[in-house]
Amino acid sequence: MPLLRSKPFYCFRDFSDHVNHVLNKTITQRQLCIYSDRKVRSLVASMSFGKGKWAQPRGSKYKFSIFQKLRASPEKIDGKNNYRLETIEYGYFIARRNEDNPIIRFEYLRYPIAKDNGEIGKHCRHHVQICSNVNGIYLEDVHIPTGWVTIEEFIRFFIVDLEAKSLCKDWDEVLQNSEKRFYEEFTSKRYHSP
Repeated sequence: MPLLRSKPFYCFRDFSDHVNHVLNKTITQRQLCIYSDRKVRSLVASMSFGKGKWAQPRGSKYKFSIFQKLRASPEKIDGKNNYRLETIEYGYFIARRNEDNPIIRFEYLRYPIAKDNGEIGKHCRHHVQICSNVNGIYLEDVHIPTGWVTIEEFIRFFIVDLEAKSLCKDWDEVLQNSEKRFYEEFTSKRYHSP
């Protein structure tokens, strides 16, 4: 069931509370902040740690940053005005602890960038970029397609593969519960347990 609320702010607040809860329980105490886009009367908001801000999990050689752009779209249900939360764009960025250039980027664009001639640009809807040179191909210049990457999958990757120390012992259960809640309360996609 997609998230529906009576005001756009409630959509943004409830979703950011959900994401901050899972981040703060598992991998970082840093909070994502909501930034409203005043040009579109608060129907669009962004969430991030702040420009140029990173979270540095204990035990990992890496740090990460998160950006999400959200929209609250008006929708009438049973004669009542509601707003449906939609993700317009997201990015999860991983960098070495002592550097600011991401070496891995998971990104999603709801509306891929079009070239001037009307063709879809080099961005696909879901992709990952890895900054490396493989046989003369610079992977930071290509967009490798992926599926939707949830914040819970990103945190699991950080704990398991990048060796971050979780803030709690039951981190996998916390992530499974959070992911289930995300699928049941914030999106129309179905939850499948790992």
